[in-house]
Amino acid sequence: HLKEVELPATLTNLTIQNQKELERLVLEGQENISTLCIENTPNLDIEQLVNNSPSLSRVRLINANWEATSQESLRQTIDRLKSCVGMDANGNNTNKAVVVGRVAIKEITNEFLEEINDNFPELIVVVDGVAKFFVRYLNSDNTLLYRYTVNEGEYAIDPIISGDLKEAPFREDTEDTLYEYSHWSELPTNISKPYNIIARYNETY
Repeated sequence: HLKEVELPATLTNLTIQNQKELERLVLEGQENISTLCIENTPNLDIEQLVNNSPSLSRVRLINANWEATSQESLRQTIDRLKSCVGMDANGNNTNKAVVVGRVAIKEITNEFLEEINDNFPELIVVVDGVAKFFVRYLNSDNTLLYRYTVNEGEYAIDPIISGDLKEAPFREDTEDTLYEYSHWSELPTNISKPYNIIARYNETY
């Protein structure tokens, strides 16, 4: 139940877990921090920790929650995170930084929103108070057919009916099986998380 923490500039690994009462973190310097692991500690300035740690190379953020100063500062944070590897729950390295949580921002371009989702799909971006979620429509081989953003609480469209997907999904026939598009695996309502929706096919042997 820590409320205030002061740490020296010699620190190389900053790991803080389950400190929901922490209100003030003072670091004499961040030049030597190469590993950053923040879990279930909501009051930390993630932007400051990431952007001001030039030696950062391993990152694990679980249930992180911060407000970006601007799109430019968020770009700096995302670029830094993209350059890092991550850690699993046992401390083993992963190929990418592990980033789970929410970041709030006043405004953001759709292109940057897509880039964040491509690299950190479990990081929810809240734009001007509204959480944005990506809905992906995939073919049976997981090829991306279409995607778009929805506001929290909205429903998933059928992109064929709306005209956003110009042609129905297609799956190549084999020597003994014919495939004809039938429907989507689901079209969820009251969306509160990202979704992958899969094209389903009727099979004729």
